[in-house]
Amino acid sequence: TGKRVKEGASSKGKGKAKAKASVSQIRARKDTKLKVEGKVLILDCTGDDSGLAFNTLSKMGAVGPYTLSFRVKSAASGDGEIFWTLDPKEVLPKGEHQTFAVVHDGEWHDITLSIPTESALFALRLDPCSAPGEVSIEGLRLLDAKSGVVLSWP
Repeated sequence: TGKRVKEGASSKGKGKAKAKASVSQIRARKDTKLKVEGKVLILDCTGDDSGLAFNTLSKMGAVGPYTLSFRVKSAASGDGEIFWTLDPKEVLPKGEHQTFAVVHDGEWHDITLSIPTESALFALRLDPCSAPGEVSIEGLRLLDAKSGVVLSWP
């Protein structure tokens, strides 16, 4: 089982957020150790399927399409992936999936991913790499169709 970290989520940003997201949980997936330092999530990825899961999205009430944005600094390798579900009975990694490129050079890089659905999200998974190494993530935000911040971590 992964380590659970409770963090406050913000509804600040451009436009009006559709839901009050006061608390969200982050779960470190298998082969992942999660540490929070200030506003940075630090992942110690020890396998080829490391990442974070966000299983408490069903109460956010926001309308898509969505955007997931964050900054990443990685010493790992491989592509990143996001997974999401639109049905509360669907368990990740079932559901929708998208692969994205990550630069693994130890420098900060901005990532912006579109989640092209107008339906409510029930779960989200972010795998920032596909091989061992340390990955830092900051400014992780889920935005709604009007660019309002629905949730942010940490």
